[in-house]
Amino acid sequence: MWYFVTLKIKANFKIVEFLFTNIKNMCYNFGVKSKALLTISLCAAVAVAGSAAYKGAPFASAATLTTDYPDIFIDCVNDNLVGLVDFATDGESFAFADKNGITVVDNGERTLYEISNVNALDCRDGVYYYRRGTTSYSLATSELSDYEFSSEYKFARLSDGSEYKIFDDDGKCSYLAVGERTFVTIENDNLCYAIKVYNDVAYALLESDAPNGYGNTVTVKKLDGKMCADVNPSYIDFKAVEKVALGTIKSSLLEYNLDKPHFAKLGFGSYYTQINIYNLSGDYFDIGENDKNGENGGQSKKEYTFKCGEDGAISSDAVVLVLGESGNAKVFTYNDNCYIALSDDLSDDEQPSLEEADFNAYLNAPDWLYSSPYVCDATKAVELTAGDSVKVTGKVTFKIGGRQFYQVQFYEGDEQVTGYVLENFLNSYSETEHPDDKNFGVIDDPRYSDDDLVKIVVLLLIVIALVLIGLTYITYVLTSKKRKALKQAENQTDEVQKSDGENKKE
Repeated sequence: MWYFVTLKIKANFKIVEFLFTNIKNMCYNFGVKSKALLTISLCAAVAVAGSAAYKGAPFASAATLTTDYPDIFIDCVNDNLVGLVDFATDGESFAFADKNGITVVDNGERTLYEISNVNALDCRDGVYYYRRGTTSYSLATSELSDYEFSSEYKFARLSDGSEYKIFDDDGKCSYLAVGERTFVTIENDNLCYAIKVYNDVAYALLESDAPNGYGNTVTVKKLDGKMCADVNPSYIDFKAVEKVALGTIKSSLLEYNLDKPHFAKLGFGSYYTQINIYNLSGDYFDIGENDKNGENGGQSKKEYTFKCGEDGAISSDAVVLVLGESGNAKVFTYNDNCYIALSDDLSDDEQPSLEEADFNAYLNAPDWLYSSPYVCDATKAVELTAGDSVKVTGKVTFKIGGRQFYQVQFYEGDEQVTGYVLENFLNSYSETEHPDDKNFGVIDDPRYSDDDLVKIVVLLLIVIALVLIGLTYITYVLTSKKRKALKQAENQTDEVQKSDGENKKE
């Protein structure tokens, strides 16, 4: 019996020991990945990709899409209207009602009001009104209004509210007289209708054959004498940045700055878009701020696209670090954020990117060798351990995100790898010294996060709970025989007392 109890005790202690060992390794791996894990990952990657420039670097699948950052953000209203119903203007902005709702273009900005079944649109004293069925509303407030729309499209309304009837020649609307001027209302035998006058300027809808030969298309015309000009205001549209393909950016991030860091300046007036450099798992760039925990979830593209030189945007004098290039675009970092812009809009900075440096150093704590002087998952190249020796070949001219980097060469066997290491992870030593058995100092880890501490505390609480469960089980096993003996003794005592009682009766 005691033999089996001993086996159970040993088994339970083995379980506890296994738990402690694995939890300790998990805690350690929050800050440092093990060499074994790196080797396994490398072998798996080589089996898939065949070869790579770096040991331990992430491998990108073959790119099927080319990075194509838009070179123009200007769009026109007519290209996006579907079934134009009516229009209005206050002289500066224009409003168009179609199947999508009501589109207002004002000073190069487009606003879409998703309102269905609009059958009329007008503007009075700078206020837009629309009608659904027979009910009028204010566009600005969406509240009911007592505004009365003209009952017939064949009437033109002046800004003061007066109405002028269209002159008829052989039963068709052909001319509109406003004051002493005559406005042509027919072009290429196509009828202009819904004629309106705003600020003494006449406008109309013109229905004509569609360019593809299917159905008709309706456009807004400005009637001026015998001329009939298009009304097609343009606006800034950031829709094109919603799907900018990653292309070959993942491999470029591991190679672009190996020779030297590439610093550049943005051209004044050029557009650039903020991206999440930590999410390169799909086919397209994730628009928005850097997020180590996942995707931004499709942020407003307008919020994260900027124009160099405008208030709150990067200045044309600012120096940025280019991290990689794909297709017609480059990815760069500034103030620890990452962006994408047209390659042609980034010009090389004239200052040297590296200062002279030549000394030996060892790592005083585990860290990574980065392919660029920028800390993120996409630039991690080789995992280094405390004590690894490197040859420092240059000091990066500019601090990146407040951090100073050195360019170094690292030898693993006969393989020489070039990359960048943070300054506070390096301790210099002379050629006659060797970094082995040195007392590595404690440094402030720039990658430290309070989240790591929370995870460790949670794991420790789990360990304590498992230990308590294990000790309870061991105690139960050890005392089970004793409980059985006590129970048997109690039973024997009861039987003796019962027997004595029966003898006394006799």
